[in-house]
Amino acid sequence: EAVAILRAVNTITEENLTKIGIFTDFLSTISTLDSNDPEGKASGIILVVKFALWKAFIKGLDISLFWTSGHKGILGNEIADGLAGLGARSTE
Repeated sequence: EAVAILRAVNTITEENLTKIGIFTDFLSTISTLDSNDPEGKASGIILVVKFALWKAFIKGLDISLFWTSGHKGILGNEIADGLAGLGARSTE
């Protein structure tokens, strides 16, 4: 889940897209990214995503994360879910 968000953030940063929303049904990942984690218990990938978001912010890019309900007939989400399933079954 976090890797998908990281890839999106990296692509946005590389393409220098100035105002972008990332829609995801990964509520737990969004919640973890939004937390301050004062005890330093965040996983490595969460820290990498936070750093990527910080770098984008420093570049003046406006990236927002939005939660969308999964499997509710939202066309873009259903397409993404289908592609993720194909990728998971791929042997390459």
